[in-house]
Amino acid sequence: MTIAVDDAHFLRLALTPGVGARAAHALLSAFGEPAAVFAASTASLTPLVGDAVARRLSAPAEADIAARTDASLAWLAAGGDQHLLTWSHPAFPKALLESGDAPIILFAKGRLELLGNPALAMVGSRNCSAGGSDTAEAFAQAFSEAGVTVVSGLALGIDA
Repeated sequence: MTIAVDDAHFLRLALTPGVGARAAHALLSAFGEPAAVFAASTASLTPLVGDAVARRLSAPAEADIAARTDASLAWLAAGGDQHLLTWSHPAFPKALLESGDAPIILFAKGRLELLGNPALAMVGSRNCSAGGSDTAEAFAQAFSEAGVTVVSGLALGIDA
């Protein structure tokens, strides 16, 4: 996987507390790209996201955000079918993009062309039993074999 120059900026934007889909839309509409957001002054960011988030964005990345960004970039660089999808990526699911509340980024593992198929999200307990985990895996496999793309938010438990 080739990591785009802007991947780190998109990751940092997505990981910044207070920056959700609506704030990201406003920021990217105003500044064009994440790098420009981080280069902007607090004063120019504040009308879009408020003072606290503006200060976070105009300061160097906080240690936990920098560590999570680095870990994500390492996962992407590890090889295999790992991908980072931003809104402009051709494989970003169109239906999700049109929802108006699409996440800033999506992590994907596997064949990106399957994101255009019917999809099913599996959710469940964060503290699932071994049997629950086995059952979820069996369901995911059965759905996958039936041509349904299984998606996950990668929360702890059944999702992961």
